[in-house]
Amino acid sequence: MLATPDINLFNYEVPDRFNGGQSDAQGSENDYTFQAGTGGTLRSAIQAELTRLGSPLTPDHILQRAKALSCAGCHQLSNNASVGPQQVWPNSLGFTHISELTETGPEGLRFSLSPALVNVFLPHRRAVLEGFLNRPRSSCRNGCIAAGKRFSLAVRAPSTVLAWGVNTNGQLGDGTTTDRLGPVQVPAITGVAALSGGTEHTLSLKQDGTVWAWGLNEFGELGDGTTTYRLAPVQVQGLSPVLAVAAGGSHSLALKQDGTVWAWGRNIFGQLGNGTSGTRITPVQVQGLTGVVSIASGTFHGLALKQDGTVWAWGFNPSGELGDGTTTTRLAPVQVQGLTGVTALAAREKHSLALKQDGTVWAWGPNSGGELGDGTTTATLVPVKVKDLTGVAAIAVGWSFSLALKQDGTVWSWGVDNYGQLGNGAGPAQLTPTQVSGLTGVAALAAGNFHSLARKQDGTVWAWGGNFEGQLGDGTQTNRPAPVQVPGLAN
Repeated sequence: MLATPDINLFNYEVPDRFNGGQSDAQGSENDYTFQAGTGGTLRSAIQAELTRLGSPLTPDHILQRAKALSCAGCHQLSNNASVGPQQVWPNSLGFTHISELTETGPEGLRFSLSPALVNVFLPHRRAVLEGFLNRPRSSCRNGCIAAGKRFSLAVRAPSTVLAWGVNTNGQLGDGTTTDRLGPVQVPAITGVAALSGGTEHTLSLKQDGTVWAWGLNEFGELGDGTTTYRLAPVQVQGLSPVLAVAAGGSHSLALKQDGTVWAWGRNIFGQLGNGTSGTRITPVQVQGLTGVVSIASGTFHGLALKQDGTVWAWGFNPSGELGDGTTTTRLAPVQVQGLTGVTALAAREKHSLALKQDGTVWAWGPNSGGELGDGTTTATLVPVKVKDLTGVAAIAVGWSFSLALKQDGTVWSWGVDNYGQLGNGAGPAQLTPTQVSGLTGVAALAAGNFHSLARKQDGTVWAWGGNFEGQLGDGTQTNRPAPVQVPGLAN
């Protein structure tokens, strides 16, 4: 992030970890530029990373930016320093925090804030911060992309939904059953905050907390009180306010603002988690779950992440999908064994992933294609750590393959690669993570059954893998073993 082109983005989106570089009044021991010297391994490493990113910045620019994020940003060291081509860190007058004047405060006599701080620095930083917070952005929360079995979805700023791929049962929501080789708009729905694609139906969460659905409705997975297929969005009954949605095979999940989870649709294997195996055409509450902050859904099982970092699962379990150490199908949630400190979940067909706070990824379930990433093809009934993968920011799961987005904006994949869904020509299978070819600056991921999606920080969407019904959105039905850009989606 220190290499971002926008001076205000690097100031507000880099973690606060630069506590050196205080002031030239404290001596050179606190000056990053002095510490780095004129050569050596640190400068070489910085230059190597800048070259990889294709950045025009120099190591000196990066060092000055690091100082600007420390106390030096307000004091002497960074005044008028070059932090990039035609970019200069503003002169902050070398001020001190307080003046020699005193005033009476709530607890008695105190020193006043310095005039430079009150009249120059704080107004300037307020204007910069307001501009940053008010910049045009899409409203969606899940990276603005989603994938179903053989179709794809994206939100184009500010809140228009586009869809492409197979449309046999109206899962694209465009009022037809015509397959689309490129993005088409889903009419009559705006203000979208999140999307989720199931096997043949779609869920959309709006900013007002309502949930809308379209596509296949054989088992009531649209939650509108009927089993009528819908070619355009209809509202899920009695469900608001909602924070997140997850579409499964023929069922759906929603997380409400109060931390409870609700489910509807097919329930033959207990995937609704309400203690029964009966189909429901309107939402019912998942048993015994409170304090939930995130959800995910496989084809026949559900996952929930609680505030305490534990993971809970329910539904079909013949291959260890629930991670509870058994192959017993569960009609209500049970805790996934040995997982704490979890921040994100992902599921698709049978296997599941969890991202922990330390940036590691854990997996469980079937593993015939190496989808667990532990270097074997052995299924596991409890979570195992994905090998050689750290610094992960997001995860996604397809049919027998997995994706991870690292904090550096690169994407890594493992598992089955029969249609190019790993994006690196690894086929037919990869048992440990390998990097997706030519893809950097990524902000979000999604995976369908045999295809993958990535949204870059610049708003463009890229796709790779199986393309039988046009799910890659590039106007063809040609499988792609490396990422291609989906046209018309840059924000």
